[in-house]
Amino acid sequence: MKLVCDRFESVIEWEEGKICSLVLENPDVFRGVISDLVTGLDGMETNMILSRDNKEIKISSNVELITSYIPFEVNTKRMLSSLLSVLEKEAVNEQHFEQTQELMAEIERYMDDLSFYLPADLEYKINVAGLLKMAAPRLNLGDCIGIEQIYAYMQFYREVIGERLFVFVNLREFYNEEDVEKFINTVVAHKYSILLIDNKEYQKIDCEKRLIIDADPVSYTHLRAHETGAY
Repeated sequence: MKLVCDRFESVIEWEEGKICSLVLENPDVFRGVISDLVTGLDGMETNMILSRDNKEIKISSNVELITSYIPFEVNTKRMLSSLLSVLEKEAVNEQHFEQTQELMAEIERYMDDLSFYLPADLEYKINVAGLLKMAAPRLNLGDCIGIEQIYAYMQFYREVIGERLFVFVNLREFYNEEDVEKFINTVVAHKYSILLIDNKEYQKIDCEKRLIIDADPVSYTHLRAHETGAY
């Protein structure tokens, strides 16, 4: 998998046994790159191109951007939307279809009873999506705390929703060096694709491929990139 952005000249390329990191010391470039990611996640055109096997893939369906850690919000709008989509497919599969139809019929009878004495007929629509939204499912990571909660979230995403490139913004500001290194070694061992984006340099981890964009470039369109690790 590769990531190209016109805000820096190098190509970020993932390989087995490595994680990629991007240090953006210039605030304008830092803000611009995060903005590009958000724009891509919203399904709009952006300054970034993400590819796999030399074929462009959508950022919106292949990237999970994580920027908030206190608290670490697992039930984001994107997560809940994906979760509802998974549950909706499950509700109408061969195993659950009959039970789902019976439940919707029961709710319809209940609505008929409630509205029986009203002076006018009511119209209402009962469907699987509405039924699931009424249940308001939310992800509960149990007793996981700290950076372990992030890994549990990644596991859930992979097993239920699908593979993603996880992009972490300033993760190292919130967790100590030892915890981050253990976390990185774990995700590498389980072959997750991640990108760390930081606004300053931290101690480099052995399996980390790092690209640094200077804080004081000659111009914002011609940045001098220092590579530590072969991109």
